[in-house]
Amino acid sequence: MIWAKCLTVYAGGRAVVECADFEVKPGELAVFYGPTGGGKSSIVKALAGIYKSDGEYRAERPYFIFQDVDFNLVFAYTDEEVRSVACRQTERREISKLSMGQRQLLRLG
Repeated sequence: MIWAKCLTVYAGGRAVVECADFEVKPGELAVFYGPTGGGKSSIVKALAGIYKSDGEYRAERPYFIFQDVDFNLVFAYTDEEVRSVACRQTERREISKLSMGQRQLLRLG
């Protein structure tokens, strides 16, 4: 469940989204769409606690993956990365040898 009531998001000391209302129920898929600079990423970053915000909102298990996949990865080997987010074992492989898609999947844990 993700919902927001009058969510205002701040970036660079100014409001970039003002009073957004939305709700995504369990099992639903939501898409934010709009022009470049319209605040789509800012809303997601606010829900994940990266950007400052006002208003009411709830996001169970908020998580944000940066577009630069390598920025999200901390360790050099897959088994270490998986243990850090999922507390389970996996095959040990060098992350630098994975494709971009494999790295994205790895970060999702």
